[in-house]
Amino acid sequence: MRQPVELADAFVTLDGEPLAHAVVASDRGARRRGARGVTHMTDMLVLPKTRHVHTFGCKVPLGVAFCAEDGRVLKVQRMEPRRMSAWVPQAKFVVEWEWDAIPEDLIVEGRSLAVAL
Repeated sequence: MRQPVELADAFVTLDGEPLAHAVVASDRGARRRGARGVTHMTDMLVLPKTRHVHTFGCKVPLGVAFCAEDGRVLKVQRMEPRRMSAWVPQAKFVVEWEWDAIPEDLIVEGRSLAVAL
């Protein structure tokens, strides 16, 4: 039997300022599923313990921010469906969003993303 996917409600801040509602993929199954099959993302998706992602099964382009343990954005990628990201060994978590939902110059390397549950 398939286990239920665990998603926790959260809020993401950018440099201490509120940015968006999010859900945290709090278990391995939820991280593996990610944004697969989603045609429109209303919330950001936070993937703890993640250093790379894929967009196989995604229907929309995603923005992906790889973050250090302290929240510093290490790398930002626009990812089209059916792609693999770069491996970012220093990343401790990833934040994903629908690319068109946030201006592309807002989440950039060096800024800080924090996740509050």
